[in-house]
Amino acid sequence: MLFNSSIFLFQFLPAVIIGTLVLQRLAPGYVLHFLVGSSLFFYGWWSPRHLLLIAASIGFNFAMGRVISATRSTALLGLAIAGNLGLLGYFKYYNLFALGVQVSGGSWTPFRDIVLPLAISFFTFEQISYLVDCRNRTIGAAPFWEYMLFVCFFPKLIAGPIVRYGELTGQNFSSRLGVRAIDFAPGLTLLVLGLGKKVLLADQAALHVSPVFSAAAAGNDVGIVDAWVGVLAYTAQIYFDFSGYSDMAIGLALMLGLRLPLNFNSPYKSLSVIDFWRRWHVTLSRFLRDYLYIPMGGSQRGTLRRYINLFVVMLLGGLWHGAGLTFVAWGLLHGFYLVINHLFRDLTNRWAPASRFCHAAWCGACWALTYFSVVVAWVFFRADSLAAAFRLIGSMFGAAEQQIPLVSVQTEAVVTVALLVALTLLAPNSNEIVRGCHLPVEAAHDATARRHVEVRSGWMIWRPSVPWAVGIGAVFVSVLASLSRPSPFLYFQF
Repeated sequence: MLFNSSIFLFQFLPAVIIGTLVLQRLAPGYVLHFLVGSSLFFYGWWSPRHLLLIAASIGFNFAMGRVISATRSTALLGLAIAGNLGLLGYFKYYNLFALGVQVSGGSWTPFRDIVLPLAISFFTFEQISYLVDCRNRTIGAAPFWEYMLFVCFFPKLIAGPIVRYGELTGQNFSSRLGVRAIDFAPGLTLLVLGLGKKVLLADQAALHVSPVFSAAAAGNDVGIVDAWVGVLAYTAQIYFDFSGYSDMAIGLALMLGLRLPLNFNSPYKSLSVIDFWRRWHVTLSRFLRDYLYIPMGGSQRGTLRRYINLFVVMLLGGLWHGAGLTFVAWGLLHGFYLVINHLFRDLTNRWAPASRFCHAAWCGACWALTYFSVVVAWVFFRADSLAAAFRLIGSMFGAAEQQIPLVSVQTEAVVTVALLVALTLLAPNSNEIVRGCHLPVEAAHDATARRHVEVRSGWMIWRPSVPWAVGIGAVFVSVLASLSRPSPFLYFQF
């Protein structure tokens, strides 16, 4: 059941809202149970058999969390994490492991037709964070129904944001659940903005992505203009698709009384790759930092160890997205970027441009290099194989031996992609438009990004007014006109 489908928007969501309103008035103690049941129904709609999987995962981690919270046992924590990673590894990486065994000349390991359960990467990371926080006693063991909702709450279940249990308990979330006008209006606004990003922008960009990447996968060398159009279109598509989903998730949760953390903060405006990862998929970056990078030693064990840690973390971050060599290459490439970025900062930490003009030129050069680096890395993220990725990168720089122009890439496509890219760079993000609807951003983690949140023009800030209602209504009507064939979100495959 997709957020951008008619059955979700006009059947499931109204039923949940009406049911919540009725229970708020007649039996408020059962709102939590109702939302748990609704979320399980939402998950089971896609694949009923995987309900047993997520139920078993919830039961195992709930039980282990109570024991770990009581004993603070590191051994039990390790056992529980191994169980979670083992489940994720089987469903997501078994065939990659089998391929590695065969390539290395090992004994024959059969491939299996394994269907990847929806959201397994997300609910696995959330539950690992819960277990670690129980071990550190930054949170107490969760009551069963609260834990159920923490894991399977339908707005964020499928593709995040990756939420920590402590972020919900800090809101007293079991008592906050409910539909209230003060939260419903901004939540609905975020939902419609996210729908607009997905249906009107991401799906439009996708029309110019598939022909180019399919040609590269087929072994064809496309023209330089075609290659850049396809790659820049994907750069816009993945941003609008995933940030649109996050906006919808945050908006839906707010409509039901809960605040979820910010997940995107204009990442393509970043002036460094370090800054990019403070703005792109913020909750994943935070998880990798707090539960992997810092436990590995972070930057506290010398420069060389810090660089090794960065490579390992980004490699695992790439593998988290998918079991393929292209995701490994993407992760390693970003690891290389981060090492170079940190090394450059260490060498130039006392240097600053002398004049305002030089400072502006310096910032422009930093932005251009960062954006170019991110765009090149997206080629590996989207390509079907390493060969296709290198072929397309070669086409981008005119290295193709025989450039085949694509009929689908014309002047109209160039203009469309240019406008979409401009929106990612110039338009305010949802956090700037609908302020105060997210959990507070951690100052230590996102201090750089927070400086860019303020919007100078007052008209850009949402408020419950007639002009804004008309504008949001117009976006929703435009979305409805394009809902005949809703497309899945890109991060559903992760």
